[in-house]
Amino acid sequence: MTTQPAISYSIVVIGNFNPVIFQTEWLRRYKILPEQEITASLTENVVAEPTPNVQIIEGYRTFISPQKTELNFPSYKLLVLPVRFQFSTQKKDCSLEMVGSTIKMFELLSHTPITAIGINFNAHLNITDCDRILMQLFNVNSEKAKGIFGEGYKVGGKFFIERAKYKIRVVIEPSEVIKDGIYVAINFHRKIESRHTDELLPALRNYENDVKEAEKITQHLLNLKEAVFI
Repeated sequence: MTTQPAISYSIVVIGNFNPVIFQTEWLRRYKILPEQEITASLTENVVAEPTPNVQIIEGYRTFISPQKTELNFPSYKLLVLPVRFQFSTQKKDCSLEMVGSTIKMFELLSHTPITAIGINFNAHLNITDCDRILMQLFNVNSEKAKGIFGEGYKVGGKFFIERAKYKIRVVIEPSEVIKDGIYVAINFHRKIESRHTDELLPALRNYENDVKEAEKITQHLLNLKEAVFI
């Protein structure tokens, strides 16, 4: 386990996709990602030659087929299945560019049938006295729980919030990455009733409001003052 916070951002779109379309050269042609990301993903370095006929190559994984495309870049990961598009980053200063690149892709693929979009914020945080925070947050009947689990249990839980045009799911539980830390996952889910990108693109452009709401939820529930997602 580590003591360093781990934060990730992702966009998940549900619909009907042709994974083969999503290739590095396609991203380059339409300037969807910065050139340095493209170039790095195509660069391979020989890191060892155990025998004259064997080389060990270091580089970014690329897999393209009709069933699955997986492209890895220094700052991003793109995974496309026939029914699922997922674009993610673990770098805070790349999250807005992730959204902008996603908008470019779906402006080009404007006839793609879409049924839903999820914008996700995830964090493993090193928080002092995390067990007490979780116990208070979920109002655990500790005597009843102790009767079945003993003293060595931890708690976590979920919140479901329904807004006029979207739903929020918040998961807060002990981190499996950071010792004595807390894991937070916030999902903004929107149905695309029209199944058209004309409805998808405004949802993507609303990203900055979503990240502000995710930040407000996280700071309030975990009693934080420092920024997590912004």
